[in-house]
Amino acid sequence: MTTLEARYLARGLRRRGEDELLLAAARAPVGQGARPAATFNQQARLFLQGQEPPPEREPGPAGACPLLDGRGLCRAYDHRPLACRVMGSLITCAPGGAARQEELWITLDTALFQLVEHLDQGGGFGPLPLALAAASGKDRGGLLPCQPLPGLPVPQEHAAELERFWRALLARPLAGSTLGRWLQA
Repeated sequence: MTTLEARYLARGLRRRGEDELLLAAARAPVGQGARPAATFNQQARLFLQGQEPPPEREPGPAGACPLLDGRGLCRAYDHRPLACRVMGSLITCAPGGAARQEELWITLDTALFQLVEHLDQGGGFGPLPLALAAASGKDRGGLLPCQPLPGLPVPQEHAAELERFWRALLARPLAGSTLGRWLQA
């Protein structure tokens, strides 16, 4: 997640009086393979330049999200990060299991992740505990710098659908204008 998302999440938790949850989540351990090798926009830039992105580290055992309660429900649902908002699995996920997503959905998700990273240029990107710590002024290090959007590398078979999605997204009303005009400004 980005520090932009972490600030939004932290603000929401503080408003609800969940300061202890915020502190615990920011202090949560980070799994060995949880730190990304590159941001979404760094990967896109390398791909568009015909270069391979750095290999991702092998993930270790997945731990439970520090925002879940004892029943597995999100205590920060209204302010959850984009990765949680766009998760759509074709199968029921189980602890330690993996989701299975449609390829088009992954392309659309990636475009959204790239946009959020672009909006947080100068901020950081990485695992939830590290981003929350940075957003709360308790920087633990380990975040990658967010990068500007270099373009959207898209599989040819998804190009038309992504273009329809992107046009609709940029036409969305925002602060008396549209998201597209707001981004240009």
